[in-house]
Amino acid sequence: MNRHRAFPLLPSPEEAEAYAEWRTLQNTLTQLIDLLAEDLTGPPIPGDLCYHPEALAVRKIDKRPLSRCRYDRARDTLLFVLDTSDSCREYSAFLQKVAYAALRLGSVELWEAPNGRIVGYWTWDRHSQAPAFYEQNHQHWPWRGRVLVFLGDYDGADLLIEASRHNQVWWLCNEERHKELAEHPLYEDRSLREFRGKILPVRNEGDLLRSIRKIRPL
Repeated sequence: MNRHRAFPLLPSPEEAEAYAEWRTLQNTLTQLIDLLAEDLTGPPIPGDLCYHPEALAVRKIDKRPLSRCRYDRARDTLLFVLDTSDSCREYSAFLQKVAYAALRLGSVELWEAPNGRIVGYWTWDRHSQAPAFYEQNHQHWPWRGRVLVFLGDYDGADLLIEASRHNQVWWLCNEERHKELAEHPLYEDRSLREFRGKILPVRNEGDLLRSIRKIRPL
C-alpha cells in the first residue's frame, strides 16, 4: 500500500536561517553516511576500483589483460529506522526533517518503526516529487549483516537488542524518561549491556552533529 503523508516544506534560500539549518542537517547526514560507508562493502563485482591479487597471479600464466584483474565492491545501502510512536511525538519535527533529508539524499533506505515495530518504508516519488510510504509489517527486524541507524527511545528495546546480534546498529537515542533500561516497566529484567551496537544521545540537530564526531565504523 502506498500512502502520502504531510512532510515539512523545504525552506527556500530566501529564508536564510531555516535554509542554513536545512543545509547543515543534510551535510550532517552526508557525513554520517560517509563515516559508515566503509562497512557497507559487499561482494566483488566487475569494475576497476581495485586489483584482485588472485587474478594478478593467474595473469602470469594466462596473459589476461590487466583490465581483467580489477574489480569493484558492491555497496549495501545504509538503513535508517525511525521510531514514530506517540512517545517520540516531542521529537516529531526533528525526525521528519531527518527523514526528508535522508530521502532527498537518496543513498539510504528509510524505514518506519513505531516502538521498534517495522510497519513500512519510505521512498522519494519522482513523479509527485514527494515522499511515498509503502506498508510492510515485520514482527522482528528482517535484516542480517547490515549497517543500521535507529532514532528512537527505549520502547522496542528488545527488538534493537535482537537486531544488534545480527547487524551493526547505531542507536541515536532520544530517551529522557528513564536513565536505565531496567527502569522501563516493560524491561525490568533487561540491560543495555545486552545491546551489542553503539548508543548515543540524540534529541536534536545539535546532538546529531556532535554524535558524528563519536561515530566510527564498528
